[in-house]
Amino acid sequence: MAEPYPPAHRLDIEETLAGGRVVRDPYRWLEDPDAVETVVWSTEQDERWAAWAAGHPEREPLADRILALTPGFRSAPVVIGGRRFWTERAPGQDHAVLLVEDGAGRRPLVDPNALDPGGTVVLDGWAPSLEGDRVAYLLSSGGDEESNLWVTDVATGFTLEGPIDRVRYSPLAWLPGGEELLYVRRLPPWEVPAGEEAFHRRVYRHRLRGHAQTEDELLFGLESLIERIASK
Repeated sequence: MAEPYPPAHRLDIEETLAGGRVVRDPYRWLEDPDAVETVVWSTEQDERWAAWAAGHPEREPLADRILALTPGFRSAPVVIGGRRFWTERAPGQDHAVLLVEDGAGRRPLVDPNALDPGGTVVLDGWAPSLEGDRVAYLLSSGGDEESNLWVTDVATGFTLEGPIDRVRYSPLAWLPGGEELLYVRRLPPWEVPAGEEAFHRRVYRHRLRGHAQTEDELLFGLESLIERIASK
């Protein structure tokens, strides 16, 4: 007889949402990953899976066969400033790597797999400068998609800027000369009402070479819009 699954108690929770629809949420207690009962339940689930998987020796050969049949991935290149940029994921790699090719040869610029062998760091976005000598990119970890912004020098691989936080899903746009870029950033949590930390996004201009993110110029947001209207 199969071992029973770890019990998950049900809460008597009902909420009436817009339109008068009643929604039941009996397992809301599982939404808190740090709660003792959630940790105990998750641990028991993991132990049950491990015990079951140990009895299937064909799992490892099957995993090897799937890996052998899984193709890699290569994005379309971005050619700029005499350089070619693209992302590539080889079979067996957890995440794609940002590469560059120029007169010095082909080399990785940003390798999330090397930054964290555990596979929790992800390259969320990237953009070379208009001259192709610098690259701005976004990294997040742990699956939270809360990216940090970094800037690297393409020729040397030296980090010029970063991290700049609260740039989740931010587009990146360089100004000519490679000394300034535009990005989108949320306001700090202490400047917004409780529960609205994920909102209140603003467009900023960041200047490289010694300019802190606190000095970034606000280009577009509610405050700047009010100032522009008031000045007319």
